[in-house]
Amino acid sequence: MKKSSVLAIGCGGAGNRLLNEFLELDRRYTGIFMNTNMAEMEDLKHFDRERRCFYIPNADGTGKDRKLAEQYIKDEAAKFVEMIKKFTNQNHIIFLTSANGGTGSKASVMLPRLIKAACPDKTISLIATYPNIDESDMDFENSLDFWEEVKTCRKRKFIDNVRFIDNNKPYTEDEINKLAMKELDDSFNIMEGKLDSSDVTRYHVSNGYNVVLRLDSDVSSIKRAIDMALSKSVYYIPENLECDVLIGNINSESHSLADIREKIECYDFSKFNTKTEGDSLLLIGGCIMPTEAIELVQESLEDLKNRRNRRQREEEVVITRNKKETVKKEKETSSRVTAEDLDAMYEDDSFWD
Repeated sequence: MKKSSVLAIGCGGAGNRLLNEFLELDRRYTGIFMNTNMAEMEDLKHFDRERRCFYIPNADGTGKDRKLAEQYIKDEAAKFVEMIKKFTNQNHIIFLTSANGGTGSKASVMLPRLIKAACPDKTISLIATYPNIDESDMDFENSLDFWEEVKTCRKRKFIDNVRFIDNNKPYTEDEINKLAMKELDDSFNIMEGKLDSSDVTRYHVSNGYNVVLRLDSDVSSIKRAIDMALSKSVYYIPENLECDVLIGNINSESHSLADIREKIECYDFSKFNTKTEGDSLLLIGGCIMPTEAIELVQESLEDLKNRRNRRQREEEVVITRNKKETVKKEKETSSRVTAEDLDAMYEDDSFWD
């Protein structure tokens, strides 16, 4: 697959920032910034209102309201299809988004349906950032809804494959975006020697969850090299690396091809190029979808609800205790000063002095 045949669509604020990083890596990629908020796009380096923009006017964002985003997208659906049809040379589309937003998380599961209906020959990948554990309940609820919709899109073949970015890695958001897009770019840079464009295409159109691993040439143990690559990746990784497609550009001086084949089981298509320098790069396509991302979201949401309920219970106890103290104080006051005492006090002229 040539880079010129790739169309990346950044949906929502997070998707726009990912797209900006992706376009920074190679000018041969084509990109579209899609949003309901112009302010989140217009300050980005590679944003172009005339050629790289699908803006839903008069929306001014959605406030993470996915229902509102859905209505906006339905209203502008015909315009989006008309625009996509113009990209006749871009047969592979990559959606970039966050799982927890309003515009991005909804657009990235609705727009693929439109594309598949209007341009069934185009293949679609989805890359989404899942929230970290410090986000709000709305972020977690949106992510749960997004997960279910992605499963539906995969089942109905609106989306061919997915990858999820782990926002809990010990990096800043900008660093995570750069690392994630560099890894995506690496998957197109693998063509060398025996590996050609059609081999790379097999990986990018595979059905399932995709993984990219860079094996350090200074680490000869395949197990250790893979473990290190997995830990460095900013993407969530499946529980196992069994796959349908396995493509590798292997440094034969550092890594054994036989060891790689033994470590990673491939059921359908595998092809390798060998070289004698640099790191080894593996493209692993058609894996099972990892559940770690959504399990972490579920746990974080449950923890947030428990903390909120605990705070409310503590507040109720404090209010009840204060009420009791107030009643007690009033009784003590009334028992010390009688109506007769007050009358006598008011009649004493010195009281008013």
